[in-house]
Amino acid sequence: MVRICVPVDDTVLAQIDTAIEEKSISRAHWVKLAIDAYLTHDDTDWTHDDTELTQAKHDLTQAKSELTQARTEREQSWRESTQLRHEKEKLSAELEQTRHKLVSLEANVADFAQHKETHERLKVTHEKTLEAMALKDNEIDFLRSHISQLTQSISQLALKPSEAEAEKKGWWHFWQ
Repeated sequence: MVRICVPVDDTVLAQIDTAIEEKSISRAHWVKLAIDAYLTHDDTDWTHDDTELTQAKHDLTQAKSELTQARTEREQSWRESTQLRHEKEKLSAELEQTRHKLVSLEANVADFAQHKETHERLKVTHEKTLEAMALKDNEIDFLRSHISQLTQSISQLALKPSEAEAEKKGWWHFWQ
């Protein structure tokens, strides 16, 4: 008996393995039956194997298309998850910036409230100062009018200089 070595593709080997499992025979026996069928032109048995081979090819093609579709769906899911991850990182950065702005605004609000209190106190102090100044102005006006009246009274009561004194000093120097 002679041995023959034949290179076989993985897909063909997978189909052969499927066929030998169904018939419960060895690979060598299946290859011997295939050669015998081909040499004797036993079309009925060989055709039967052809339909199984065609069915196996169809199943393999369908499995490949399903695998391709699953890979495409997986890649799409990966792209979407990557995009969502980037969006999440971007939103996290924006959230952190917004938090910093909020803290800054809260500090500004606190400063504003403190400045408002200071402004109110200064406003009250200013009003009190204006009232005090108005009272002092009233007192000053009263004193001016009083001094004016006293000056007028004194000038009316003042003695006139004598003529001798006036000649001696000259009338223009008398009041100096």
